[in-house]
Amino acid sequence: MYVYITTGPTNSEYQVGYYTTKYSYDGKPYLAFNSESTHHTIKAAAARVNYLNGGTGEPQVRPNAYADTWRNPYKNTPGWQPHG
Repeated sequence: MYVYITTGPTNSEYQVGYYTTKYSYDGKPYLAFNSESTHHTIKAAAARVNYLNGGTGEPQVRPNAYADTWRNPYKNTPGWQPHG
């Protein structure tokens, strides 16, 4: 599974990659991060992680109550018009 982490001197960059388990010379396991790409915004990093994990790669959007008829009972009422 791909994830993003903050990097850089001021945590202003986001690296996309995945963790793997490696073993040290004495046989103790530790996690190693394998970087795939670097981004300057959290939205770009999240979109890349979404794509690499099998998503569309599009940023998430909040549902719109006026577009979803099941959330807005007035949308199905004939003759109803929004104010404005």
